[in-house]
Amino acid sequence: MQYKDYGSGYSWHAQNTVIDYNAQKIIHFPHNTDFSFHGGTSNINASLTRIELPFKKKEGTWPFTNKKLENMILEQGLNHPLLSTFVKQFTGLADPSILVEVGKYFQKPAKVWFPTGPIKVEDCTETRAAWFGCNSNDLDLNGSDNLIINYAARGVRRSAP
Repeated sequence: MQYKDYGSGYSWHAQNTVIDYNAQKIIHFPHNTDFSFHGGTSNINASLTRIELPFKKKEGTWPFTNKKLENMILEQGLNHPLLSTFVKQFTGLADPSILVEVGKYFQKPAKVWFPTGPIKVEDCTETRAAWFGCNSNDLDLNGSDNLIINYAARGVRRSAP
């Protein structure tokens, strides 16, 4: 139920993960050095093992193949080679299709979000926050928000006290 939209337009489930779009790595349990901006030197996750997992923002060139990460419904994205790999690295799930079912439980489609707007995912060189949970429209697997956002959590507890 922690993923449910509680009426304010979103739920809140911070991931202890960042996405380094420049190095094309998903970093679970990031350390101080992963927060070049908006981080600090408070020994973030110092007692945890930092895990880097690779992904590709784009592959091939037009007209032969021009695959790239893009916002889409997760159910469709699981058939997209780059997006499917990204979601597996992002969630740690061997079969992320279970998240489609979680979305159905909350009566919201599961969607994957990347940087858009002036800086698209294929051009993004920033480190961004990872977030997972419902908003008013969908169940988000979100890797698009700047680290300054209030839910760009660092050192998230692994278990409740």
